[in-house]
Amino acid sequence: MSVKFVSNKAAVLQKYNAALAAALEAVGLLFTQLSIDEMDNLIYHAPPSASGYTRTGRLRSGQGHEVRLSDKCVVVFNSVEYAIFVEMGTRHMVSKPWMRNTINGRQKELTEAVVAVFRQAFAA
Repeated sequence: MSVKFVSNKAAVLQKYNAALAAALEAVGLLFTQLSIDEMDNLIYHAPPSASGYTRTGRLRSGQGHEVRLSDKCVVVFNSVEYAIFVEMGTRHMVSKPWMRNTINGRQKELTEAVVAVFRQAFAA
């Protein structure tokens, strides 16, 4: 009797890398949507400020993400130059931390998105 072992390492690694790319994209898309929802709650649905600034939607449209497969990460960002001042506040303006609130308050949903992608990829 002889036994022959066959390695499936290459196929599993290929499937893992595809699932990782899909999971990172899913997290990026979900975070972008959740952070826009948080931004709406903190900024766009709040009463107008005394300073009289106009809400143009520019901050909302600057929200995005970028998947970096080489680093195995997703970078979330806002491309509007004044976004950091809204997020962190200034001595003249109270902070409206939509990004931090999303990261801190929605970790379960973001984790579930990753788990769902990997479950689907590796379902028997």
